[in-house]
Amino acid sequence: MKRNSGVQIMKGVEDIYPLSPMQQGMLFHSLYAPNSGAYIEQITCRFEGRLDLDAFEGAWRQVLKKHPILRTAFLWEGLDEPLQVIRENAEITIEILDWQVLERNELGQRLSLFLETDRCKGFDISSAPLTRCFLAKVAPDNYEFIWTFHHLILDGWSIPLVLRDFFVAYNQLSTGSEPVTTLKNPRPYRDYIAWLQQQPEEKGYWQDTLRGFSNPTPLGVDLAPRDLGDKNGAVYKETSFKMSTSVTEGLEAFTRQQQLTMNTLVLGAWALLLSRYCGHKDIVIGATVSGRSPDLSDANDMVGMFVNTLPVRIKIEDDSDVVGWLRRLQAQLVEARQYEHSSLVQVHGWSDVPRGVPLFDSIVSFQNQPIAEVLRTIEFGPEVNSFVAHHTRTTYPLTLVVEPDTELKLVMIYDNRRFTDSSLEQIFEHLQTLLTALTTHCECTLSSLSIMSQVERNSVLGQMSPIQASLAERSPCVHHLFEQQVEKSPDSIALVVQKQRLSYRELNIRANQLAHYLMEQGVGPEKVVAICLPRSVDTIVAILAVLKAGGTYLPLDPEYPRQRLLHMFQDSQASVLLTHETVDDKLKLRDARVICIDKEHTSFEAFSESNPPSRSGPDNLMYIIYTSGSSGRPKGSQHTHGNVRALFDATDKLHQYDKSDVWTMFHSFAFDFAVWEMWGALRSGGQLIMVNEQATRSPHELFELLQEHAATVLSITPSVFRQFIHHAVEQDIRLPLKQVIFGGEALDFRSLEPWFEKYGFNQPSLINMYGITETSVHVTHRLITTDDYPANGRSLIGKPLNDLHAYILDDELQPVPRYVEGELYIGGRQLARGYLNRPALTAERFLPSPFSKSGERLYRTGDRARFVDGMEIEYLGRIDNQIKIRGFRIETGEVEATIRGLEQVRDAAVAVYEDASGDKRMLANLVTESNDSLTTAEIRGFLAKRLPAHMIPSRFVFTESLPVTPNGKVDRSALQIPTDERPETGGEFIAPRNDLEQELAEIWCEVLGLQSVGVRDDFFELGGHSLQVTSLISRVRDTYQVDLPLRRLFEVTTIESLAIAILHSHSEETNPDLIDDIFAELENLGVQEHEGQD
Repeated sequence: MKRNSGVQIMKGVEDIYPLSPMQQGMLFHSLYAPNSGAYIEQITCRFEGRLDLDAFEGAWRQVLKKHPILRTAFLWEGLDEPLQVIRENAEITIEILDWQVLERNELGQRLSLFLETDRCKGFDISSAPLTRCFLAKVAPDNYEFIWTFHHLILDGWSIPLVLRDFFVAYNQLSTGSEPVTTLKNPRPYRDYIAWLQQQPEEKGYWQDTLRGFSNPTPLGVDLAPRDLGDKNGAVYKETSFKMSTSVTEGLEAFTRQQQLTMNTLVLGAWALLLSRYCGHKDIVIGATVSGRSPDLSDANDMVGMFVNTLPVRIKIEDDSDVVGWLRRLQAQLVEARQYEHSSLVQVHGWSDVPRGVPLFDSIVSFQNQPIAEVLRTIEFGPEVNSFVAHHTRTTYPLTLVVEPDTELKLVMIYDNRRFTDSSLEQIFEHLQTLLTALTTHCECTLSSLSIMSQVERNSVLGQMSPIQASLAERSPCVHHLFEQQVEKSPDSIALVVQKQRLSYRELNIRANQLAHYLMEQGVGPEKVVAICLPRSVDTIVAILAVLKAGGTYLPLDPEYPRQRLLHMFQDSQASVLLTHETVDDKLKLRDARVICIDKEHTSFEAFSESNPPSRSGPDNLMYIIYTSGSSGRPKGSQHTHGNVRALFDATDKLHQYDKSDVWTMFHSFAFDFAVWEMWGALRSGGQLIMVNEQATRSPHELFELLQEHAATVLSITPSVFRQFIHHAVEQDIRLPLKQVIFGGEALDFRSLEPWFEKYGFNQPSLINMYGITETSVHVTHRLITTDDYPANGRSLIGKPLNDLHAYILDDELQPVPRYVEGELYIGGRQLARGYLNRPALTAERFLPSPFSKSGERLYRTGDRARFVDGMEIEYLGRIDNQIKIRGFRIETGEVEATIRGLEQVRDAAVAVYEDASGDKRMLANLVTESNDSLTTAEIRGFLAKRLPAHMIPSRFVFTESLPVTPNGKVDRSALQIPTDERPETGGEFIAPRNDLEQELAEIWCEVLGLQSVGVRDDFFELGGHSLQVTSLISRVRDTYQVDLPLRRLFEVTTIESLAIAILHSHSEETNPDLIDDIFAELENLGVQEHEGQD
């Protein structure tokens, strides 16, 4: 018995020593995913000729005896650090298989299946040996040899050394020849471990090298990890590509001429390719290093695990010439050889990349071991053919194995969930194009090199080109199509607003009378008429009337703050305001021509009921809709009649809407989605159901409305539909819906899974339509099918509508390849005229197309996207700081500028976060003056006078300073996320005082994601929003069996008042004396609290 490093060596154990850096990482991954097949190595070849099985087995015993690493096991349980234990004896398993019954074409399948099964079987790494062999007899004197071992014990350089010893030993045993005494035993692997422990600390080098790098370089062409379902369910596959002999010779000639290594060239090309894919200029990739230092004598003859994987940081210097950049990279790689002995775990800890986040997502590995060539020089007996060293599977998404040969081979080992076959082919083509460009245009700058060949570029541009519509330029406007429906079906119901029902004739008459009246007031083409009305019949009448008069309508939602409404009215230079008397009292416009329809209807009822003569055409302005502006003030997007006609002409080819359809107008008419809803119905003879305000907030009431009116077309934002799903799937009644159309914000297909499971995909059909205000509602169309289930987190938006075309471009306005992210640009007849009174902003966002000679424009959306298989578009989010909350597009700059209007606020930043339920909510971080106290109630009160409700953040976090990026910009990804603690509301915290309040407090905490709430805390000041109100009312109804209307929760916004409302609702069924006692108790508690404060 002896001791080593403080560990007692027991009987049967030859030695014990620590692990190398690479072994430590492999051990962790092997324990984390024991049956994943990661780090399991396999060698296969064919033995043809007589095989002496006894000699075969004896040769392996000699090899295990010669190399201690082959008798090594790994122990970790109960130890501060894992150790490798070398057994004195270990028996290798050699299993004989009979595959002689298999046909030749079946052998390949059987071998592939066997290899995969055996790989996933793995090893018990605490038991030696970590290797096994199989001989599959495929014919007389013909065997398929399979050698499986764990990468913990051998690297690629060691494989030919072990096989050479095996071949020599087999030859001696099978022929009875004398052993070769000149072959000495190599230095044991423990000498390498001891040498490693003597190496100096490398912490300083790696800290300097990785300083400032905090996130792994995205691959750019894969499915992002967040889009994957089971994070631990990786399925690794491999594919290989070869470059032609001529290309390979060109690369070799270039490296010789420039005194560069092939390793440097490929690493540089891969870093440059990743930069083009993800847009980053600071790239970190993983690279394997041999670990066999020239300072360790006889290192090349040692057997064991020497290789290491370490980060390589490469800066993309766009203005640098190719050769100068590559030479600097090579010098960097040479310097790094001195510091390649630290473990990746250590290096990660010395970097700024957080634990749990990988340093890199891709690895480049060079295979310089000519295993087959080495073995051909050794006499064995049977002929050895079809030698294959199957590649190591790591736990990284993509590993590139480069194998030099007359035709340079590139093997890709990849997570099958994250790549498609076509994306891998594209990676190879781009890498080959880039390698060729680097070597043939070495005098050029890096920025001038393209990853796309001219053929691919022409192909991509060709697929983006629009399909020309056959519509005549002077086609009817949509209100003319409405008039045609009046002629066809005058008595059909056109509009339903709660209890009011108007036929097409009735609606047309009322609109005509108002239109004639407006014409007398001077309304005509390009004249703006503001409409500020609640959801009512008058809203639709007013829109029709303005268009019939030839004017342009400006929708103003009366729920918006007065200050915002005044800005939009004044900026638009509207000549007339159509409104109701109650709304006019709020606006108080003294210098404008105000027509209160409800008050002055007798003034225009005397006017003609006939259609006015047509006064507008496709080029005339139809409407102006204001959207959030980054400068702090909203901007007006101007849309012509031709824009809207183009929208419906394109969608007519996809949907056959007719008079049998019943459409809902769910959205505010100041939201462009309402343009689609209103005219989708009225131009096709269908029925338009205006959804009341309460039903827009209550899934229960929306379901009943859809059922009552037999609605067939529902247009809705995904966030609202998520709330609706939870109610709908619990109902036994199937709605008559034919279509649900999503728009306004990104759709996460995973949120639809409960709907799929209940209703399937066809009744109704679900359609995702991406669009933006400036492109007249919808741009793309995608029918959701069974192929989308089970769903991932991707937002696929389909292909552009007919006569629209989508370009995805880089910063230089050049097309990017498929799978590569860029900015989405839209061209075609649906593009708005521009922004009202904002020529500079119009020029910035509406650009001349670089691909058109006819003066066509492109709208710069600010959205990130990419083309995927079939040239379908995947939406990836915003480039700028614009966000979408519940379908509303919001410029964070406007919200931030408004918050900064508070004199106590020095700075503010706004971002989106997901709450515990997965809903997207707006968060604001505020920096206030040190001596000022500010409550969320004060902030909300200030913002409510200036911003619509959807633009007010749900939560406010006070901080000493805002986080910034290295270039000094606000780092929105690092803003402080609200905790589940109760926000500061400015009021005293009063805990629940009875069982009812306690139960309600628990419900509130669950809905709001908070730990505690006070009974007098305001629901909305705690961060609640309208969608959460629907969840809250559902919980209250189910728990207390009360039928509280949704609007009641906007009136009773504290637990205390809600408890009283619940008791009131039960008062008719409960002993009145008991109710009086409870109210008396509540009042008594209130008096006691008041006296306590005094």
